[in-house]
Amino acid sequence: MTKILVSAALVLSLATTAVQAGLETSLTKTCTVPAISATTTTEIKKKDKEPQLDEKTHKVYKKAHDAIEAKDFATAIAVLAPLDEKPPRKDYDKAVVQNLLGFAYAQSDDYVNAAKHLEQALALKVLPADQQAGGRQNLISFYHEADNNDAVLLAVDQYFAEVPAPRLDIYLVKAQTLMQMDRDAEAICPVYFALKLHPEPKPEWFRMLADLHGQLDLHDDAILVQQELIARVPGDTDQVIHLANLYLRADRNDEAFKMLADAEQKGLLAKDKDVKNLAALYWNNNEYQKSAETLEHGISRGVLKANEAVWKSIAQGWKQVGNNEKTLFAYGEAGKLASSGEVFLFQGEKLAELKQWEKAIAAYKTAIEKAGLGKNEGHTWLVLGYAQFRTSDFKNAMKSLEKAATYPEKKKEAQGIMLQVKAQM
Repeated sequence: MTKILVSAALVLSLATTAVQAGLETSLTKTCTVPAISATTTTEIKKKDKEPQLDEKTHKVYKKAHDAIEAKDFATAIAVLAPLDEKPPRKDYDKAVVQNLLGFAYAQSDDYVNAAKHLEQALALKVLPADQQAGGRQNLISFYHEADNNDAVLLAVDQYFAEVPAPRLDIYLVKAQTLMQMDRDAEAICPVYFALKLHPEPKPEWFRMLADLHGQLDLHDDAILVQQELIARVPGDTDQVIHLANLYLRADRNDEAFKMLADAEQKGLLAKDKDVKNLAALYWNNNEYQKSAETLEHGISRGVLKANEAVWKSIAQGWKQVGNNEKTLFAYGEAGKLASSGEVFLFQGEKLAELKQWEKAIAAYKTAIEKAGLGKNEGHTWLVLGYAQFRTSDFKNAMKSLEKAATYPEKKKEAQGIMLQVKAQM
């Protein structure tokens, strides 16, 4: 049987935690935290004395239970069917039969019938308290597996209304269900309740609350919650970068980049992915120099492994800000690690832009020798021919342009340059 999505850890203490400023947002301030009993399920169980089944019911129950132990769920259902059609006289016997039927159907992945029979068992309210509480929790799971979100929400509410010592992470099930139904605003309070009532709330619950606010375009509120999370897990760079993203969405760019720069200087970005994420964040916000510098710094610190892709990204960053020297250097470093000629094509084009024709020709030739140019192969022959034309190497220019003309998409352009070459020969 598939379990509920959230953590299976039992709640040991239900004392309300101290108010955390980062949780008090424009939306959570409207949430009234429910009063939860501090009675434990163990104490409840001790108070209850489990009733006895009638002899006839017990015989059928044992036979069905043995079938379930043998994983023969179809037989168990068939054995219990007569007591389902003609229920026992006692409510307790009825509840036990329906509860076992629900379990057998669930093990057969028939969650619709599992929920139906379990509902009947729970409605009688005669099972021992621990079984009743477990049944309420299982009912939530059955409806979840049956993709019945409305029933999940109702089952969660019934669970909290009836169970004296509930698992507080069930609030997250309600929140997740509301989110699946595109009811993000309603999901805020259940997450808040879990965070306020649980003695050891999980970091991902804070992140969920922050992201819910962000999805509702309440970015300043999302920042408050995310700051609370980072205070609890200060070394988690994923959360630091996420906070920076929230700052950017709130148009608080200065705060975002200052925080990231501090994180990098303090050596918090200690993983390959952290450096790449920071560089991407800078790039996406048009901070191209910072993007390139972040990658270079990551390489120099030994955090980021240098490869062709990284050096190409560095080159593109410097190219965006017009630093030709660093652009060419980065392309050169990429070329040392290149598996194809593409990076040499880029390097040649930058050299051609600077009218350094001889160096451009050398780069283009290396690109062709390296191969792997794909759809850029015809273009490489074309720009090589043009660079040779600009150095008055007309004979080789014609050869390169003739080669370029064999690629349909470059034929017209190559023929146009060949006319210019012939005019100079």
